[in-house]
Amino acid sequence: MQENCRPGLMALSSPRSQIDKAVLETGGCFFARTAKNAGLQTPYRKLQHGLPAKPTNNLEAYLKFMEGVGYTYEAKFLSESRPLFEGAISLDTQFAAAYGRLAYTHLMDVWWAPSTSRSESFRKGFESVEKCISIDDSQAFCHAMMGQFYLMRREYDRAIAEGGRAATLNPNDTWVAVWYGMTLRSVGRYEEAISILQRVIRLDPFNTGFPLFHLGSTYLLMRRHEDAIEEYNKALKLNPKIFNAYVGLTAAYSSLERMDEARSAASELLKLHPTFSLVDFEKTLPYKNQADTEFMVKALKKAGLQ
Repeated sequence: MQENCRPGLMALSSPRSQIDKAVLETGGCFFARTAKNAGLQTPYRKLQHGLPAKPTNNLEAYLKFMEGVGYTYEAKFLSESRPLFEGAISLDTQFAAAYGRLAYTHLMDVWWAPSTSRSESFRKGFESVEKCISIDDSQAFCHAMMGQFYLMRREYDRAIAEGGRAATLNPNDTWVAVWYGMTLRSVGRYEEAISILQRVIRLDPFNTGFPLFHLGSTYLLMRRHEDAIEEYNKALKLNPKIFNAYVGLTAAYSSLERMDEARSAASELLKLHPTFSLVDFEKTLPYKNQADTEFMVKALKKAGLQ
């Protein structure tokens, strides 16, 4: 494996174990090649999020895990990441973080897959994240995932508790913080969500696309439509493939009666997500306030989405 990998761009900056040492010596270019083959533009530092606090002692399992992580940052590659996490687990059945990442792939299916498979995806994801926590209760990523599954079940107190636990375990993990902010937004604690998301943007200024999207979505539920549009456009400028930002833009423009722009945003959404269904989307909205769900559905329907 002779590839030109610049020092400092590896996913791990210092070895914590013999596994890490081997990865640093042989795997840095592996991560670079994985990202390149997948067509990802993801900065290498992004691969640090959610890395296992207690890695496996099985090098092959660890490399499968890290390759899977590289694929999870773009939705179209999630189907390739799942067998890698499953493969890592088959090599080490006590690899907690692999269960957590496997749960994440199922959560994405709960949100965006066809409704016929959603309940099965939820079951598999919930079982995976339970397994992660049973093996290693210190995994912030897994507690964050558990919070998202509780949010989807509308168990709001448990969702908040798990999100808070995750943020306490790893206060500098920006993805953990983003999911906690999403939970707080969903229950109407908007100012707290804004504070968390703005901190995330300061903490990791090189990876602000998704935090900006979630900030825009918070403004949208506050009916601050102009602010929402500004944040969504910032997010899309950084990552034009955040298709759910187009969902928010469509709703914001529609609510302002800017229908040409609303229909244009809806068109961009359907280019990125041709199977988008408003009926299925409504089922995934986890808002505690029913008026927020009704607001979103009405605004999207007015722009022609079905």
